[in-house]
Amino acid sequence: MCPRFAQETVLVTGRGGGRKIMTSVKRFVVVLMLSLVGGLAAGVAQGQVTAYTGFNFTGESRTFSSSVADAGTFGRRIRSFRVAKGYKLTVYRERNFGGGTQSSVTEDWSLPTGSPWINDIRSFRIERVYTPPTPPLLPTPGDFPVIYAQANYQGPAEAIENGYPGRVDWEGQPHRIRSIRVPAGWKLTLYSERNYRGTQATITKSISWLPGAWWNGRVRSIRVERPTAPTPVGDPVIYAQRNFNGPAMALVKDWPQLKDWDGRPHHIRSIRVPQGRPIMVYSQTNYRGRSYLVTSDWAPLPGDWWYGRIRSIRINVGPQPR
Repeated sequence: MCPRFAQETVLVTGRGGGRKIMTSVKRFVVVLMLSLVGGLAAGVAQGQVTAYTGFNFTGESRTFSSSVADAGTFGRRIRSFRVAKGYKLTVYRERNFGGGTQSSVTEDWSLPTGSPWINDIRSFRIERVYTPPTPPLLPTPGDFPVIYAQANYQGPAEAIENGYPGRVDWEGQPHRIRSIRVPAGWKLTLYSERNYRGTQATITKSISWLPGAWWNGRVRSIRVERPTAPTPVGDPVIYAQRNFNGPAMALVKDWPQLKDWDGRPHHIRSIRVPQGRPIMVYSQTNYRGRSYLVTSDWAPLPGDWWYGRIRSIRINVGPQPR
């Protein structure tokens, strides 16, 4: 735009030139102002929380990038929120973040019918939160052993269901075996030469070798022995977000009261349940209220009665495999 503006001012000559120059200046200023307004609008669109006056993110909306100490009449009209990834929203019943009760969410939230928060949001905080990456779960009985080209189960990988007699592409051209995932109940015998010859070692659990270990990068073949019967693997894992995402915690014992998972700051949105490790969830602490038996991975949808309502859990409640 600037070069064009300069060209117009040079070409204008003679009578009326001053008016044409002024027209160009006006045009330049208008374009500049529109650009600035567009930039400001884009900045608003990048806010962390958008509040809506209608359920399911409908109706009038306002976008916020910082906490609101007094939401005014708009706050009482709020029926749903969209929350940007990496942020936490906490709503309060009084101005200046006061009130005896509060509720926090880290994902989009539409108030359910009959929610006590309808017509009662006076202020809310917007905070940046750190969500660590979800650690990979241990393999389940349906998985096969997996070899990896890097330590800590990273890089190119290959499943070895029926054993591995050796191949050039895993002997340094381009890969070497640096770590191995071993599902529970499986046994692997490692060999220093192809076709199950040379020095050998047996492993029954996952291993990621440190640099300098003798076997690191020297495995040339692997015998695989399958488990004789399915074995429950790992512990049930609860997640703060749907589809097994967000903050997570393994359940190694019964939980009569799920501290930090009753909405302060997390709700249970999904659960991984290993084969043979059924759990019973309850809507109140100390195994009271409604109950529901969960025998496999479970991720209730928003609107499902159990969505975010689990307050205590018993594990290993069903018959166990012999």
